[in-house]
Amino acid sequence: MTGDEPTDPGRPTLLEAAVAYAYELDRLNIHEVTRNSSPWIDRVLAQVNAKPGDPWCAAALFDIWLRASRACGVPNPCPKSAGALRMYSLADEKFKIGAGAARRDRSLLKPGMAFFEDHAGDPRDGIGAGHCGLVLGWTHPEMDLVRVANGNVAPADTSSREGTHFAIQNRPIEKMLAFLDFSRG
Repeated sequence: MTGDEPTDPGRPTLLEAAVAYAYELDRLNIHEVTRNSSPWIDRVLAQVNAKPGDPWCAAALFDIWLRASRACGVPNPCPKSAGALRMYSLADEKFKIGAGAARRDRSLLKPGMAFFEDHAGDPRDGIGAGHCGLVLGWTHPEMDLVRVANGNVAPADTSSREGTHFAIQNRPIEKMLAFLDFSRG
């Protein structure tokens, strides 16, 4: 079972639990105390075998799935990785949805899916720099803006992959490489 159905009527689905935890993180105002570090950030980095000071968007996403899977009583389907692009590459193929498919068929994109960006070629980020987070839904489908929850971002800059906060943002789908839908399977 991957979370498309609750394990019992009193429990949320895996995707619902992930979304609820992401909103809770936003309410907690998670932010860095020093570069890429705080007690919460250091804990989630340790969960993916990374050290304080490392980028933490993938660690935050892994933590969301870890908590959601525990709440639902199912195994965590999210690959354990400190790197966003590595996390995506390690995921089971059955969970993967390309961004092009989601742009063509908007019904494929649903709250609770993970999103991934590749910032290769962005002079601010270098080659192969990725970013990831959790889809909350379409903000403005006609404008191709997706509401997301993600870590290690500048809250007001929707194109950043390096910042100081866990934040809810509207990000352009054209920047997204792919998605993981852990309810598939």
